[in-house]
Amino acid sequence: MVRETERALVEVTDEPLHMDRYVEFVGDPGAGAISSFVGVTRNTFGGKEVLRLEYEAYAPMAEKELMKLCTQVRQPDLCTGTSLSLCGCGRRLGFQRAGRMGADV
Repeated sequence: MVRETERALVEVTDEPLHMDRYVEFVGDPGAGAISSFVGVTRNTFGGKEVLRLEYEAYAPMAEKELMKLCTQVRQPDLCTGTSLSLCGCGRRLGFQRAGRMGADV
């Protein structure tokens, strides 16, 4: 599922995430920068090999909560008064092999 408003794009899906989709959405010539985070599945944890992880979520609730986060991060900073103009966030569900992208912000 995808939720999109004028200022936020949120996606919870079992399909691969594509960074270019989010970069295109949040691109704003007046902003001067795009900040991003890409989460990938680790290949080790606690000294043990990780082959894959499985991510589960109730998509409608997850999208609602991600949309709340996008709203929060777009609030003006108390110290500088600046804020983000746009926000995009995605979460991939299902089995993720080590090294694969599972979260995109």
